[in-house]
Amino acid sequence: MKQIFLNQKELAQFVNLSTRRIQQLKEKGVFKKESNKKYDLAKSVRGYISYLRSQAEGDELKSARLRREIAKANMAEMEAMEKAGSLVRKGESLKLISMLIAEAKQNFRILPRRVSEVLVGRDAKEIELILMHEIDDVLFTLSGTPKPEAKEVFPWERGIFEIKDGKKVLVNRNESDT
Repeated sequence: MKQIFLNQKELAQFVNLSTRRIQQLKEKGVFKKESNKKYDLAKSVRGYISYLRSQAEGDELKSARLRREIAKANMAEMEAMEKAGSLVRKGESLKLISMLIAEAKQNFRILPRRVSEVLVGRDAKEIELILMHEIDDVLFTLSGTPKPEAKEVFPWERGIFEIKDGKKVLVNRNESDT
């Protein structure tokens, strides 16, 4: 292969850099002048390619380090959130959800037994209101939030119920009206 020698300006044009950048890279050892005070094109191109590769590898290493630091920071943040109680592990969440579903199932399954006596002799609107009231009781119990005070007194809450053995029991209307 025939050797080609270029001056600084020609080399700058060939590799699409400024003459100042050629000078800077020469100081870093990327480009080397030969004894004739010119740059060997083949050696210069190989040197420049090696330089670019090392820069790319350095960038990849910096990027990998940055990703690792971000991951560490994310883990530390999640651990702090977990200790503060604002983050729950997936297994714990699934266990809690399973318990809530089981409790909901149990509460809704006993609902007919709790209200069946109360529904006897009621019209459709009263039955609907009673059932909605009982369903709300179950849902508020499951949510752990206090039930808001009723704005109106429902017909079945006007003294026609009594609590016996922890259950609402219908009291004879005639007795409650007296």
